[in-house]
Amino acid sequence: MPTRRRNDCLPYQEISEPGYAETAARTFTRTWHDGGGSLTLSGPCPRCSCEMEVELVAEVFKSPGGLAGMTEPILCEGKERPHPGSPEGETGCGATWLYRVPDNRR
Repeated sequence: MPTRRRNDCLPYQEISEPGYAETAARTFTRTWHDGGGSLTLSGPCPRCSCEMEVELVAEVFKSPGGLAGMTEPILCEGKERPHPGSPEGETGCGATWLYRVPDNRR
């Protein structure tokens, strides 16, 4: 997947590609909280490269064992710059993907 320059601004598009999940798994930083009950993911959107941060909380998903091993839907929430054609009040470029939370806490 090509790297985008920071001043490139893709138009808003509701889109998902298998490569988004692979890229996010490689590039997102994971910060575990509450003994594995919540997780902060941070890194560049695989489509538009805007920096984003996503909070995942196990209790919302009624998972007493925590988040490890779960697959969670992620939506680009980058706020660095507007994307042409985005719906009013919407942030990010519209990209979505499924993120598999690794079993290890690294």
